Amino acid sequence: MAPLHNPPSKYIDISVPVSPYLPTWPGSPAIEFHRHLDLEHGDIATDTTLHFSVHTGTHVDAPMHFIPGGQSVEQLPLDVLIGEVYVVVVPDDVDVITAEVLKQLTLPANTQRLLLHTRNSRLWRSQVREFQPDFVALTADAAEWVVERGIRL
Repeated sequence: MAPLHNPPSKYIDISVPVSPYLPTWPGSPAIEFHRHLDLEHGDIATDTTLHFSVHTGTHVDAPMHFIPGGQSVEQLPLDVLIGEVYVVVVPDDVDVITAEVLKQLTLPANTQRLLLHTRNSRLWRSQVREFQPDFVALTADAAEWVVERGIRL
């Protein structure tokens, strides 16, 4: 697995744009946009309501998603989400990221943020509209491995 490195002063937006066509988790509501006011219709401003699950598109799972009493997303310090990150390209043949897979990585000492670039990225680029159940994800033991090493993201 080859690491990618970006200078610490460069910020890269890794989020996927939210649209009504973005796939959602099975059982989650579809993404809805409702325009209440519109400048093009003579209104004083444009106002839109968005309705979607917190698990839509690019997101971070709050600790409370899996840990009773854990922090909710609005309680996470922003410095967890913004800063220098170590990026690792995960080979396409990896279906599930386990602790064993992570142990094979050569992470720099004191890595605080880790992004795993998986084949999932191709789904966003191809604009697949249906949920893909074979996405690459971390196992519980991989999540524990990350936490034990002090990796915050």
